[in-house]
Amino acid sequence: MNTRSVLTTLLAAALLVAGSGAPPGAARTATCAGAADFDGDGRPDVVAGDPLAVVKGLRGAGAVHVLPLGDGTGAVLTAPDAAAGDAFGWSVRTQQLDDDGCMDVVVGAPYATVDGEAGAGAVYVFYGGAGREPVRLTASSPERDAHFGWSVAAGRIPGQPATLVVAAPYEDADDTTDSGAVYVYQGPEPAKPRRITQEAEGVIGNSEEGDLYGWSLAVGRLGGKLRTLDIAIGTPYENNDGAGKQKGSTGTDNSGAVEVLFDVTPDGALSAAKWTLTESARGVKEAEGDRFGHALAYVEHRGNPYLAVSAPLAGVPGAPHTGVVQLFQAGKNGVLAPARTIRPGVDGLDALTEGSAFGWSLAMVDTPDGLALAVGSPFESRDAEESGAVRRIPVTGDAPILMLSPPESAAHDRFGWSLGTAGVSDRLSAATTLLVGSPDQSAGTGALTLFAPDATPRVLGPAAKDPLPADFGAAVGG
Repeated sequence: MNTRSVLTTLLAAALLVAGSGAPPGAARTATCAGAADFDGDGRPDVVAGDPLAVVKGLRGAGAVHVLPLGDGTGAVLTAPDAAAGDAFGWSVRTQQLDDDGCMDVVVGAPYATVDGEAGAGAVYVFYGGAGREPVRLTASSPERDAHFGWSVAAGRIPGQPATLVVAAPYEDADDTTDSGAVYVYQGPEPAKPRRITQEAEGVIGNSEEGDLYGWSLAVGRLGGKLRTLDIAIGTPYENNDGAGKQKGSTGTDNSGAVEVLFDVTPDGALSAAKWTLTESARGVKEAEGDRFGHALAYVEHRGNPYLAVSAPLAGVPGAPHTGVVQLFQAGKNGVLAPARTIRPGVDGLDALTEGSAFGWSLAMVDTPDGLALAVGSPFESRDAEESGAVRRIPVTGDAPILMLSPPESAAHDRFGWSLGTAGVSDRLSAATTLLVGSPDQSAGTGALTLFAPDATPRVLGPAAKDPLPADFGAAVGG
């Protein structure tokens, strides 16, 4: 049985507020100048979620802020049918879903009530450019507290339909409590999805109680056919309990796993590869509560795919629960394989104290020296208690490890809670601007810090004070 993180529990409690209302989403009529431009002003945009925002008096309804990389004030997106406690903006991703040349924004509201089922969850697709109405997606059979939209991912191969993936990790799939399910949509107009659970043919493993299959997601070319996309799925609360379906707490509880489904199409056969921390990491002894698969980051850099997977509560000798990140990349045969284990206190990384949560968030970013992996540790007490930190670690090239910090830091900012990139909306190539969310910065309002390739920071606040910001930067995307 899983145990939610402390902050997740606090967020869920804060969201249990009654209310009603329906603030509209913004209409757009301009023509976009590029695949990273959402609002048609000719500039790339970034997005930041604020799932606890107060929308027209509806506490916790949530909002998403669309901000230009250059000068400008940006805009705010809200759910057309917003209600208190929806947590709209809990997850955000950008992708060019249709062929109008504009960036589209996908937003998860995993606490939304659907067909009378509280916490069933919903996802909204906001199309950039011309004034199209947002599209609302829900599970085919909405289930109470399944939290559809907890995580979302999207990708597109040029000339092919886009793939959108939505997870409901708390769904009681296969008659098993909180085992989780993943929904795959393909094409510019999301229609009936393909639902995948751990009991699906071709998937490795079984639906077991509390697995939370789909807690994290990534879409990319990870070893399947060149013209189809693969899906990486994190299951951080899975127990390492051997083959077959287990009942109750057996094996190593909540050690976690990551699985890649190859060549996912609307109705094609599935094949998969799966790793635990023991099977992939070097110098790390798997333990209860490691939560391998908590965060994922994917990129294709100069034709080579890379996947990073974190276990933010894994330990290293002398420092339990500090965090570990495992990097995968394709070998000479094109098959994804473990390539490098990144541990605090080893290979040029400074040592961390217990509970720093190294790997809570991940992102891949292009730099003048090559590809780098950004790793967030928001509970690290570097400048002050739980002020947080982000490290930029070279993946290719020989650049030094950089410690990234905002211009000002304070206790409980939790800098590095979320990470993303800006400027590339298809997620198949590395972008050059790193986005760092710190939802408790600025006296709890939150902030978004942008880092240029030379690591120069620039802090952005919410696009507007209405909706009332409360957790700005809890989720970020480019």
